[in-house]
Amino acid sequence: MKAPFHAAYSGTLTITISTPRARVAPSMKFTAASVHEDFTAAVRVAMREYKHCGPTSEFQPATLRIQNYFPTHEGRPIYALRELSPDGSARSLVPEFMLEVMTVRYRFFLVLLPAALIADPQIVEAYERNIEYAVRKFFLASNIPDEFIPGDETLRPGDRSDISILCDLGASDGRITVELPGNG
Repeated sequence: MKAPFHAAYSGTLTITISTPRARVAPSMKFTAASVHEDFTAAVRVAMREYKHCGPTSEFQPATLRIQNYFPTHEGRPIYALRELSPDGSARSLVPEFMLEVMTVRYRFFLVLLPAALIADPQIVEAYERNIEYAVRKFFLASNIPDEFIPGDETLRPGDRSDISILCDLGASDGRITVELPGNG
């Protein structure tokens, strides 16, 4: 039986870091003042498109490609990342909680591969969770902390910077007609 199959999606990946501040005014201590910039730079270097998409990604070690952290079915990948482009960043201050917040956004284009037709549908359809998990594992392999970045302990002992990874899936960008696998 032939049926339409949505095989391509675009979306936005948002990486947010929230760092406690000692005071509302910007920090004059270099280590505290540069936490956001250092994190943003590390993320931007790690997320460069050529490291994850197209033939240039083959020159990167397998552990340093987001693709290798997506789920598979019987060893075959079910997704392929085709585009990963910067979509801007925003910096803000939340004075009531004494937090400095930086968000770094990326647009992506994800294609479902043939294994997606026979893999467990609940795994395949959990796009957001799978993308967030893959980026978190990729960050760990790239030595980008996924839970906190140590700040200047002398400013506010015990506090830390929290990092959040959030995927927003957009509309399907491609539909194909496929032969559905049989039950037998």
